[in-house]
Amino acid sequence: MTDVSKIRKALKKFDKETFDERYERIAFLDKLIGKSEYRPTPFFAAEYFEEAKSCFINGDFIVSIIMCQLVCEEMLKDPYRFTGEVKVVDSYGFADLIEKAQDDSFISADDACKLHKMRKFRNLMEHTKDFSHKKYSLRFISQHKLLLESEKQAKESVKLMIKLMNQLSFLYEHSS
Repeated sequence: MTDVSKIRKALKKFDKETFDERYERIAFLDKLIGKSEYRPTPFFAAEYFEEAKSCFINGDFIVSIIMCQLVCEEMLKDPYRFTGEVKVVDSYGFADLIEKAQDDSFISADDACKLHKMRKFRNLMEHTKDFSHKKYSLRFISQHKLLLESEKQAKESVKLMIKLMNQLSFLYEHSS
């Protein structure tokens, strides 16, 4: 049987030890989000957004990057849902979707570059290899380095996610 008092004590200790870091991340998000008005957002993007924020606040940076990517992907798909371009919504991978959105002037070349950077970082974290083989040893070293940079990457992903939500929600609002 689990000793609930030990769990409570460990949780209070964790809360105390991580409070300042979580507070700083909440302040970072608050500054990015600001006091903006409600923007219509696709259902899944809104749900993923809440999870992305929670993961980021709690220091789960790799997962927050993955969730930011999901938000961005849903935001990029949404204009195509309203124009009836089912193939884009159902068949395009994230890389193709980024290119299509840029070609259709929904996003800038700079944002497309940032989205590709996020996508590539996410791919490295999601699609790991067997590092026991000699040819993967350098990849392991580079992935370990990336893990150390995950907080910085998460901040950049959160900034981009919020920017796209603001930018593409305008399209969503006017296409409905």
